[in-house]
Amino acid sequence: MAEEKSQVSVNEEYLQKYGFYEPENYTFKSRKGLDEEIVKEISWMKGEPEWMTRFRLAALAAFNSKPMPNWGGEALKDINFDDIYYYIKPTDKQASSWEELPKEIKDTYDRLGIPEAEKKYLAGVGAQYESEVIYHNLAKELEAQGVIFLDTDSGLREHPELFRQYFGTIVPYTDNKFAALNSAVWSGGSFIYVPPGVKIEMPLQAYFRINAKNVGQFERTLIIVDEGAQVHYVEGCTAPVYSSDSLHSAVVEIIVKKGARCRYTTIQNWSTNVYNLVTKRAAAYEGATMEWVDGNLGCLAEGSTVITPEGIKTIESLEVGDRVLSYDERAGRLCFRRVLAKRFSGYQHVHTVAVGERKLRVTANHPFYSYVYDPNAAKKSGRYRLAYVRADYLNQAIVPRISLDYGTPYRLQVPATTTTFDTLNQYADSITATRTRKARLMNVAETTDELMWLFGYWIGDGNLDVCEAKTEGVIRWAKVGFATPTTDRARERLLGAVSAILEAEPTERADGKHISWSSKELAELLMLNSFEGKAGEKRVPSWVWSLPESQRASFIAGYLDADGYVSPHRTFMLKSSNRALLEDIGSLLTTLGITAHLYTEFDQPRRVKIMGVECTAHGAYRLSFDVDDRLLQRVSPSLREAAEACTPAKLQHRRRIGRSQIVLPDSVEVVDVAVSPASPEPVPTWDIEVEETGNFISQGFIVHNSKLTMKYPAVYLMEPGAHGEILSIAFAGRGQHQDAGGKVVHAAPNTTSKIVSKSISKDGGRTSYRGLLKVYRDAEHSRSNVVCDALLLDEHSRSDTYPYIEVDTDNVVIGHEASVSKIGEEQLFYAMSRGISEEEASTMVVSGFIEPLVKELPMEYAVEMNRLIALQMEGTVG
Repeated sequence: MAEEKSQVSVNEEYLQKYGFYEPENYTFKSRKGLDEEIVKEISWMKGEPEWMTRFRLAALAAFNSKPMPNWGGEALKDINFDDIYYYIKPTDKQASSWEELPKEIKDTYDRLGIPEAEKKYLAGVGAQYESEVIYHNLAKELEAQGVIFLDTDSGLREHPELFRQYFGTIVPYTDNKFAALNSAVWSGGSFIYVPPGVKIEMPLQAYFRINAKNVGQFERTLIIVDEGAQVHYVEGCTAPVYSSDSLHSAVVEIIVKKGARCRYTTIQNWSTNVYNLVTKRAAAYEGATMEWVDGNLGCLAEGSTVITPEGIKTIESLEVGDRVLSYDERAGRLCFRRVLAKRFSGYQHVHTVAVGERKLRVTANHPFYSYVYDPNAAKKSGRYRLAYVRADYLNQAIVPRISLDYGTPYRLQVPATTTTFDTLNQYADSITATRTRKARLMNVAETTDELMWLFGYWIGDGNLDVCEAKTEGVIRWAKVGFATPTTDRARERLLGAVSAILEAEPTERADGKHISWSSKELAELLMLNSFEGKAGEKRVPSWVWSLPESQRASFIAGYLDADGYVSPHRTFMLKSSNRALLEDIGSLLTTLGITAHLYTEFDQPRRVKIMGVECTAHGAYRLSFDVDDRLLQRVSPSLREAAEACTPAKLQHRRRIGRSQIVLPDSVEVVDVAVSPASPEPVPTWDIEVEETGNFISQGFIVHNSKLTMKYPAVYLMEPGAHGEILSIAFAGRGQHQDAGGKVVHAAPNTTSKIVSKSISKDGGRTSYRGLLKVYRDAEHSRSNVVCDALLLDEHSRSDTYPYIEVDTDNVVIGHEASVSKIGEEQLFYAMSRGISEEEASTMVVSGFIEPLVKELPMEYAVEMNRLIALQMEGTVG
């Protein structure tokens, strides 16, 4: 059996394409709430037999008696079952043509493109609007072969014996709380029966649409594929964007009989204010094949960073099993939790959510930890509640104001003591010589708090004066200097920090405002570890973000001692002409849970005086952030005293939610956020699933998993002769690391399976196959083959294979094949000799490489995959 509790989505800009809604104009709408009266009313209005009414009432009793499951995390607790309309009847009767539908409903499906898809691709279509199927059509030739494709209510009325034989046998109402809920109030869905030997070549599609807010949709789908038959069923689902929540709780039961084949494709694109809690299960009998095909949607732009115990990682570089920083809502503290799944989610338009220098690029529907206010709720029970709010509806967010220590000291690149250079003498015009010098640097193998303070101080007040030798890459002499007057607050600490690592005396400039050390080694130490450039060019090296908390704080304290001051409002200020450097510091402060704000004083050149010297400044920017004890204890005594002399602000941070009694723990605070318009161009996006908490912290924001369960496809072979196949395609471009793969479990003898993974890498991209093949003790004489084919489009790309094979019995045949190939010059020459450009020829080769799999995909995926390949291949040549 296979079971799924997930939401699956396609990568389109949801709000524009699906987030619309039509005015309500319904034949009947039940009152809110769930009780026996509502259940009996639903059954009566449908004219159901007595056994179904009894079934519904028994299911309601089971629903009321079962506890809320814990697999959904904290979000399930937000469902208010009494604030849902459980039955809405949109029309008096079901239509057999689109023209018969009411205008507002027809307009909805026209905008979704369903009538056009039916004409081109589909053998049958069912369309459900709210609680009822309002349109149904089946190709006449299939009707003549005995195929039944009805809405489930019609299936009960027109085929009562067949319906009752299978209904509730695969997913009984006692299975789980939401299966019980569906069984009590189910309405609509699809009922399909494919007679023995009938093979339906074109897909059957059902489309489920929620239009009203606070509505529940509870379709029930029952598919029976008789012996030797074949069917492909595609479902699609959307809902408009509302600030209030709706509930989608479906049950799908599939029986695949001897030698039959069923493929079930889910293309769901619910908005994130829809709770999607679905139980889908199939029973595959002797020699049968069952396939589940799912789409998905990701949310964070590529390059977004998360915190792991080892340091900062980009979301695309995470591996399943890595631990990421998360927020335990129940305990009110930060924690690390395992990544259960990761998925590349295609190219999508993104918005930038920001508070000061905390910035994160996400899709419109990505949920942020925040709160909602319901003015219609009873005041006594509370109108405010903590919740996850999608980005495009976000005004305030709850963000961490502390950090959980992570990272390790960085192993520094140390200058070599041997120099190789070109010279000459009276005997030869060109000689390669080497010189070994005594190492003068000490205690620089890896970063320490004091060393990071020194690096931070150099970022603010330091400079390099380097003279290159004639031999390229060789330094003749160098000085490391600091604009540190004799009376500077950090003078003594600077002298001590340098003397701790360098055996050399400094040189004082005549005006007493600058001090320097003549040391090639110290200059090389700075440059080798990415500390270089003039004032307008300096940046914070990327490895600093992955240091332990004390070293990150010491680095910022060093910069404060060089260029910082305390405002009368008891905030630290950093001023610079280098905006990018201040943005780096703001991002680094975010890892400490400190929000910084960047202000522009001027961004055009003007004459200013600096330390009494008139010069041209090309811009002036100011970074402001709260005085934090972790920084205060690391800055110079005079700067610390100046901060302590200021009167602390009365409101340290915002913990109370609105006017409610909800008070947040000290670990988080409420902040106002700004959300930008959507990006003009789509960008690569990724999503992860995190165990237990269901959230993770990215660039200073607490964000939830998007509402889907990201698992690799799995097939369970339960009876002799069963067969399973998993087909996957991965395309990794610049900066991407895509995982593809799947899981096959052989639980019965004489079963067979095949996993085929195709991957393409270009522009330094990386693909990985990661899969599990499990053969149980009783599954003798089983056969399985795993094939991983990789195509590399350049020398910088990479492909890896991580097969996990567990076999608990003998007498099985297990194979694993892996191949890596490149585009051949002969292939390109053949195509180009016929007038095709090199880029077009490369695209043709890639399309041919994946063609065996693309032709197996549903038409929506095939079109999308070909479009994606074309987009990915743009700019491959040149």
